[in-house]
Amino acid sequence: MGSRARRAWIAVGGAFTAISVIVVAFAISDGIRVGHGFGGRSGPPPPRVMKTELSSRAYSLLASVVVVEAAGRTSVRVLPGPPGRLSVLRELTWYDDDRGGDLKETWENGRKLSVDLDCPRDECHATYTLTVPSGTRVEMRTPDGERSCLSEECAAQAAPAPPSPEVPPSAAPSPKAPSPAAPPSAAPLPDAPSPGTV
Repeated sequence: MGSRARRAWIAVGGAFTAISVIVVAFAISDGIRVGHGFGGRSGPPPPRVMKTELSSRAYSLLASVVVVEAAGRTSVRVLPGPPGRLSVLRELTWYDDDRGGDLKETWENGRKLSVDLDCPRDECHATYTLTVPSGTRVEMRTPDGERSCLSEECAAQAAPAPPSPEVPPSAAPSPKAPSPAAPPSAAPLPDAPSPGTV
């Protein structure tokens, strides 16, 4: 074999070797990034933690009708209770450290409770349990529809338990975290006006 042919074979072999080394280097580099992720960590993401916050308030109630307007990721239950008093128990549930959503809650004119919870990813929920005097009429407008009933009838027609906040399929189940204290912004709303006032 002539020197010219030998040089051609050396050139082709060198080029092939260089290309092979570059391809293998890229493959190894890509495998390291995919297998270990950013910062050298491997494995699935950490499990999501469901958290619950309970808060309760009580108001004097003189009205014979209570109006409840609930919107967003909320549900409402009504139970009969002692005269002259409205008790509100709120259970707020969310995932991870994001307290979740924009919660608005007002008690107006001693007879109307308005609540609205907006969750960006549907990963939070607020359940309200109202205890109102027996025989009090409750007019409710909720995500489940509108209804009007006496406190005893409302309790008998209680809506089913609310759905849990949605969690992506990749999230592993985790134990329920202890309930944190109510936030400082959740101050009690004023009592109902005394008789004779508007």
